[in-house]
Order: sequence, then C-alpha cells, then structure tokens
Amino acid sequence: MLKSAYVAIPKTASRTIVSMTPCVYSEMHQTYNQLRHKDFEYIFTSVRNPYDRLVSAFCFLRRRHRQIPIDRPLRPPMNMNRMRRPNIMRWELLEDNRHMEFGEFVYMWLTDFVDDEVNCMFQPQTCWTKGVKYNSIIKMENFERDFAATYANIYQEEFTGEFKRINATKREQYQTYYTDTAVKDVVAEYYAADLESLRYSFHDGEATREGVEETCCGGNVF
Repeated sequence: MLKSAYVAIPKTASRTIVSMTPCVYSEMHQTYNQLRHKDFEYIFTSVRNPYDRLVSAFCFLRRRHRQIPIDRPLRPPMNMNRMRRPNIMRWELLEDNRHMEFGEFVYMWLTDFVDDEVNCMFQPQTCWTKGVKYNSIIKMENFERDFAATYANIYQEEFTGEFKRINATKREQYQTYYTDTAVKDVVAEYYAADLESLRYSFHDGEATREGVEETCCGGNVF
C-alpha cells in the first residue's frame, strides 16, 4: 500500500470516500499545500459539477434546519447588523431559512460576498485544485470507475467492497432547481473557474448520475 492522503473537498462524497479508504490520511477540508510536506506517495481528491454541488449544499442545510423543533425560539445572530453575510453556523437561527427557496439561497450566499465569509461548502473547488497535480481526481459523475482506479493504485488490489453513500440527501435532479435563468447565471459566474478548469457544463452528469443513484445510494442524490 502506498502512503496516501485524501484532500476532502466539501460536498464531493468525502465522508463516503474516507469510509472506503482505510489507512489513508485525511483531515476534513485540508488543502493540498497542508499535506504536501508530509512525505505522502499518493495524494488524491474528488470533485463534482458545481451546479450539482451547490444544490447538494442547499438541501443539506435545509435538512439540518428541519431537524430543529419548530417551537424553538429564534433570535437574530449576534452583531447581525454589522455582518454583510450571516454566518453559516447560524443558519438555524434565521427565520427565513425555514422556507427559503433555492434562488433566494443563491442570492444570499453567492452575491456581493466577502471571501473570508464564504463557508467551505460554497467555496469554488479550485481553492483546492488550482495549480495542484494530484495523482488522481475522482469525479462524482464517474464515481465507481474513478474510485476503483484510485483504490487499485493505492492498495495494489481491486476494490471489492460495496459502494454505499454516507450523508446523502434525497432530492430531485439538480437541473430542476435552476428554473430561473438569472439564478443559473449567478452560479455560472461564481463558479466560472471550476467550470473551466474541471471541464464541467450545466448538463454534465445528467445521464450518468441516474446510474450512480441506482447502484450506489438507493435513490439518494449526492
């Protein structure tokens, strides 16, 4: 087995990959530069269509919010008047988030942002991939194929385990959330570097995701 490390980009099945790669070093959401001085023989990561990844983050946060009792008293975050964007860890405290639509979510978090206020779930994936030569990159749209190849490189043997997603969210295909062209344009502009460098377009993965859902996650969408 090669001495290996996994750079876990948020909302790219990182918890699933960690659970399927025992003895591989990984600290959630560390960057390549934080790992490259630790004498690893093999460093890999995973990426995802930016349009799909953002919908996944939205649904994950909505799911977390619904877990809070409806009669729990809500209060504004501390220093809300001095914050250009509400802190993501205070998501549950915002009354509007109980019923926020995807378009509202996009405008709140992706317009007029300040870099150091952007939660890692929304940061472009190029924050982890720009200028980096990974030994392999697992694309979510080709998850089984790419993961199996990476596993074989690390462990020098074929992967024979089960593809089972952890922390998956049940929802519709990501394309259905982009009914407003203006919202789609905001996302395209924000993730322009991801779309170009990782070679994604809006429809990438439309056909392949159905196969992944049937074999990996029993109807749960990544």
